[in-house]
Amino acid sequence: MKTTKINKTSKNKPTTPDDLAALKKELKNAIQQCDFARAKQLDAHIKSLQRQNSDTEFEKKKMTSKLKFNITRESIGKEIIQCQMKANQEETRTINEFQKRMLKLKEDHQRENQLLDEKLAIELEKAYTRPVPEAESIKTYAQKQATLGNFNVAEQAMEEYKEIHTKSIQQRTDDLIIKFHQDQMVVTARQEAQLANCNDKLQNALKSIRDNLALEISRKNGELNSVSLRFGLGPLREESMIRPVQINNENSDVMQSSLISTAKSPKPKTTGRLSMLATAKSPRMTPK
Repeated sequence: MKTTKINKTSKNKPTTPDDLAALKKELKNAIQQCDFARAKQLDAHIKSLQRQNSDTEFEKKKMTSKLKFNITRESIGKEIIQCQMKANQEETRTINEFQKRMLKLKEDHQRENQLLDEKLAIELEKAYTRPVPEAESIKTYAQKQATLGNFNVAEQAMEEYKEIHTKSIQQRTDDLIIKFHQDQMVVTARQEAQLANCNDKLQNALKSIRDNLALEISRKNGELNSVSLRFGLGPLREESMIRPVQINNENSDVMQSSLISTAKSPKPKTTGRLSMLATAKSPRMTPK
């Protein structure tokens, strides 16, 4: 019985369903003709082609899945960049808002400090002009002695009057200045606490923005992992995860640095207060 040579299909050339159908027909004919050697060859060849087709189809599906995955990854990557840009804009808006709050606080603090200064000046003026009853009685006595012609006694009484009057005024001003510094310490502590609280709120707001961004990136990577599993590519590998892109936001950094600096309240100016202290010790304290 004559055996026909089997034409091997090129590995690079895909086997069509018609090719397989023709080979199966030959196999059937070979069996009918009892050409079992040829039937064996045809059967092995058909199975080889089927395996080859299966492998080729698998590779095609794998390549298609990878292509779809990469397209999805690129799309999700763009979404993450948009999320980052939105977060940066939100940071800038937040810093601007808190910068206005800080400046308003500092303006309020300056007015409050000025009112303290003015209050001290008024109280010092009152301390200078308010009579000292004990000294005034001695002054009246000196005047009476002078009327009687006892000028030596009057002069001695007047010296005593000046000493008592000066000490009384000095004590008044010292008490006022001590009270002023006590009030100043309380006010300064409260002002610093207000600025620190405002800065803490800013940092918490910025942390919330960044935490939300990190959560969104994690969620997007979770979506990408689901896509990878759906396409039969397995769990998302570490190197395939989308990382945050460094977006230049120098303006936000500069504003935040400036805002933190603003939160450090400077010590109240003491020029006016030192002037008051000098005035308190001036010759005005010595009665004429």
